[in-house]
Amino acid sequence: MCINALDQQTLEKEQFEVIVVDNSKAGNIPSNLILPSWVQLLHEPKPGSYAARNKGAGNAEGEILAFTDSDCIPKKNWLSNAQKVFETKICDLIGGEIDIFLEDGGLKHLYIYEKHFGFRQKSRVPKGLSCTANTLVKKSVFYEVGKFDSTLKSGGDWEFSQRCIQKGFRMEYGASVVVRHPARKSLRTFLKKHYRHVCWNSITARKKYQCSQFWLLLSSLRGSSQRLFKHKPKVSTMYERLVIWYIDFIKLIIQLYGNMLILLNLKDPYKVRE
Repeated sequence: MCINALDQQTLEKEQFEVIVVDNSKAGNIPSNLILPSWVQLLHEPKPGSYAARNKGAGNAEGEILAFTDSDCIPKKNWLSNAQKVFETKICDLIGGEIDIFLEDGGLKHLYIYEKHFGFRQKSRVPKGLSCTANTLVKKSVFYEVGKFDSTLKSGGDWEFSQRCIQKGFRMEYGASVVVRHPARKSLRTFLKKHYRHVCWNSITARKKYQCSQFWLLLSSLRGSSQRLFKHKPKVSTMYERLVIWYIDFIKLIIQLYGNMLILLNLKDPYKVRE
């Protein structure tokens, strides 16, 4: 679906290239995989999506790098609208809008949760945070700042965009630069993602604040507990409120579990992969 959406872009084909990076260990291409001739397929054996993205960026010929995920569906004017933003705004990066949708067979409860709290580019991009599901950056900026941190297995997109802002580069929110992203299909995959975020936060927070893992555990537990009872004015129905409360409660348990494992040296956060 992602490749088909890129095939339908309103931007002329001669103006962009498509690079797909396989992040499996062996790099064996399935016999039934047929990609269009205009798609370049690369292999990056080092685990982690940020290592794979660096590989793709290193082979890109264009002046702008447009990142999205393999399960995303860019709208047909994704690239042409991004081009307009770069031409009309003074910016070095764009954090585009990410529209959550419910896939066939997807879990409605997770869709309810993620449509309220997933990605939120509109509020986060002005704070210097953008997700690689929809981030565009000038290639010169990408290499001046220093690519993605390939040691991270989650949160490397925020870490990268913050580095760009700290270097003085400007990021613009692209309301018209849209990709559609499916809500997680199962609670298990959703919580695995949250677990990765716990590990990533342990790495980055300890570096940034020079704090202990015990302090981080208490701080994250306090924040998650407060979130349970925080007023959510945009949630309109009691049913949705209950769904959100239930998922937030399970996330709190994962938060406690993950931080305890790291505190007791039973888990190395650097080895938690996607």
